Amino acid sequence: MSKNYMEDQNVRAYYDVWIHGPTLFEHSFDREQFYKFVKACINYVGRGKVFEKLDRDILRLKLYDDFKKLREENYEAYENIKHKIIVEFETLLEYEDAAFP
Repeated sequence: MSKNYMEDQNVRAYYDVWIHGPTLFEHSFDREQFYKFVKACINYVGRGKVFEKLDRDILRLKLYDDFKKLREENYEAYENIKHKIIVEFETLLEYEDAAFP
């Protein structure tokens, strides 16, 4: 069973900076903050098989909580942004696990 990386102080700090920014991906600063969050997650679990080690459902649940207002006002918009975040998160984890010849 994997540990909840969102309970780690460093991971949570990077997540909070990113999620509480004015936008999520509309500015290069937003993307950089997201990358720092993902990197903190990777550092938390260590190198190798990162995609397997990081349970994406933990992030999904966190987003569900943090986007409560959006979810209640516009469920479709919530689903779209959640999907975009999870896809980006998974892509970066897969990139981290890519073997280099």
